[in-house]
Amino acid sequence: MERVTKKKATPKLFIADQRMLELMKHIVSVNLKDVTTQQDFCEAIGILKGGIAPIRKGERHFTTAQILNACRYFNVDVNWLFGFTENMFRSQDKTALELLKEAVIAVDTAYGPKTNTNARAYNKKK
Repeated sequence: MERVTKKKATPKLFIADQRMLELMKHIVSVNLKDVTTQQDFCEAIGILKGGIAPIRKGERHFTTAQILNACRYFNVDVNWLFGFTENMFRSQDKTALELLKEAVIAVDTAYGPKTNTNARAYNKKK
């Protein structure tokens, strides 16, 4: 009787983890900001050596700090990381407030508005 070995299924990764891995591959391939290796990318956003393997396996996730570091350092659109837009990089023309408004609108569109009456009351005054 032959032994049948099952191939391990590729883990289903959280969208932000998928996009961060895609971002790392892209940044390394184009040598953006002199990042030529995955280790360079990891150092730039604050991942310790060997910290990327558990993320690829679905055992860990990128932290909020690592995601924010990537967005700031590489000018990445946080909405892209969470699957709300198709553009990987932010436009240089927009202010931080405009980008925040876009992010809130994208979340409201994707998940529906929340019942934060304080924010709604503030927006009605304007």
